[in-house]
Amino acid sequence: MLHKKQFLKLTGREMDIMNILWNSQKPLIASEIAEYRSDLTINTVQAVIRKLLKYQLIDISKMNFHN
Repeated sequence: MLHKKQFLKLTGREMDIMNILWNSQKPLIASEIAEYRSDLTINTVQAVIRKLLKYQLIDISKMNFHN
């Protein structure tokens, strides 16, 4: 049985965040990503990051916890 190769189509917002990550010289935290564009909120960035992790398009470098 032949399996079709499936391609993932990213949303505009997902592509926006991927482009920010690709163009960065270092790993970024969600709040840093949100600072790159005025139309990005921390909640939006975190939601998109969860989706990109689920798609296995990004990895977590390390976890930062704040009090």
